[in-house]
Parts: sequence; C-alpha cells; structure tokens
Amino acid sequence: MLKFEYYTEKYFYEIEKLILKSYEYDFPLWGLSRHEFCKALHPDFKNCHKVWTESMGVYLDGDNVAAAVLSEGCYEGDAFLLFDSRERAGDKVLIERMVKFAVTYLSKVDDNGYTNMLYINVPDWHAELKEVLLELGFEQQDHKEKVNILHFDKKPYNVNLPEDFYFAEDIVESFYLSNVHRSSFNYGLPHAENGSDAFSKMRTMKNYDPKLEVVILDDENRPVGFAVGWMSELMPYAELEPMAVSWWCRRKGLATALIYELSNRIKSKYPHAYGIIGGNQPFYEAIGFKNVAEVPVYVFKKDIYKSWDSRSKDVDYSL
Repeated sequence: MLKFEYYTEKYFYEIEKLILKSYEYDFPLWGLSRHEFCKALHPDFKNCHKVWTESMGVYLDGDNVAAAVLSEGCYEGDAFLLFDSRERAGDKVLIERMVKFAVTYLSKVDDNGYTNMLYINVPDWHAELKEVLLELGFEQQDHKEKVNILHFDKKPYNVNLPEDFYFAEDIVESFYLSNVHRSSFNYGLPHAENGSDAFSKMRTMKNYDPKLEVVILDDENRPVGFAVGWMSELMPYAELEPMAVSWWCRRKGLATALIYELSNRIKSKYPHAYGIIGGNQPFYEAIGFKNVAEVPVYVFKKDIYKSWDSRSKDVDYSL
C-alpha cells in the first residue's frame, strides 16, 4: 500500500512531474500553470499560508510521489487528484483513500454554517473516479468545466495595438501586474495589499519565463494590460494564466493583442506547441478558441452540525 504523508515543500516539483506526465493522456485541469500560479500567488493574495502543508497530501511508492491530493489553497471546497500514470489512476482502493482525505480536509463550509461541500472534476476517461464518487454520495452537477484552446496558425498573428499603447520591452515592477489585476477584477483590501508580493513570487517559479510575460503600457508609461504564458518542452500546448486589462481600457482590442503577441512568442520559442489554453468566456471563442473538452463536476454535500445541536443526534457521520 502506498504511504500517505502530508504535503511539504520538498514535494512541490516532484508533484509537477506527475502533472507533466498527465499531458500524455489528458487536458489536465490542474496543469502546469495552475500548479505554479496557485502556489505562488494565493498564499499572499488570499492570506492562506498554511493550506498546502496542513490540508494537502501525497502518496508515496518508496521515495517517489505516486499520487497527490491538491487544491487551489484557499479552503474553497475544490480538490484535484493527481497520479503518476493512467494505470495508477485506475486503482479504486487508492482513489477512495484520496477522495476520503479530500472530503475531510478540503471541504468548505456553506454560509449556513453546517453544510460541508467538496467539488471534484472528473474527465470522461476516468471511469474509476466517477464510480468511487457516486459510491461515496457525490452527485454530478449541471455545470461542466470547459477547456478551450487556440490552435496556432502557421503564420505569425497580426498584432494590432491602438495608438498610444505599446508593449513593454523590459520586465516591469511587480506592482504593475498587481495594479492591472486589481483594476481588471475590481477588488480592494485585503487582497490589494499583498498583490505585488504575490506577483513577485510568481516570477520565482521554475517554469515562469519572462519572455512569455507580455505587458501593455499607455502613453504615460502606465500598465493597462498583461498576460502570462506557461510552457514546457514536455507540454504539447501552452497555458495562459493570468490575463488582465484595466477596466478603462476595455473594448480597445488590448486583450486580443496580448494573446496574439504571446502566441507569437510561444511559437517562436517552442515550435512544437500547437496552441494555447485560455478561458471559457465568450471573448475567447470570438477570437478563435475552440472547445476541446468539457469536464463534469461532482459535488459532495453533508450537513455537519455542532455536537450539541439537537439535529446532530441522528446523523450518520461515517464516510
């Protein structure tokens, strides 16, 4: 039986090997960009510094990581199950151990104060995971996670910036990214205070490539848009995470310019890359992104009352 251990930092890039392997048989929702972006940004950005070490776990085959249970690190009820091979992903005994761990450590509590909820995505190929989830009381949601990709043209994309806007030639201060992100997604404190620290840490990640960070400046040298691409020689396509345009510069074509410029840079450095994964908003479809997968979402819900609550008396709390 594989040995369980709580996550520690020494396992981060060992887990990344599992992720890179998964591109051989899947469009992984927990891909390279999500792995490095969430680990770098969320601790500072959402003030959740201990979630990885206190609520995530690995399963060891000797000294090697064979499987892992991760989340985005914010106690928001999400869980991702990773395996070192497609064959390992078919082990229902292991899957059940992993799902039960996720339910007990990664569920979030609803606003009512007692309903615990956990969401797990199940790709169509993973029949064993679906079977285990249904056996444990999960239910399929109507919502599905869409995977959209822009398949690269052979020729470079035409990149058109409006007058008085230009691409930064050098790496900008990290607070430039933080400012644009804040003005794009419209948030303030407490997240805004630590945004620059979070983006600074993003730039320290192993697969961050400064050449795949595209920043647009206005005529006063202020940041108004940026996009970051993630790519590895072991990936067949690149991933976009994140992209932002300040609200006062919307509807000017900046987002399209960011994606096309980033795509050209990726194509130049990684000729084998056949496309880039982006978001699932209508904008992406409008500029050529195509849907390549729709991943069902399953949810576990259980009411967990305080031990002294009269409603708790007759509840079966076993998993």
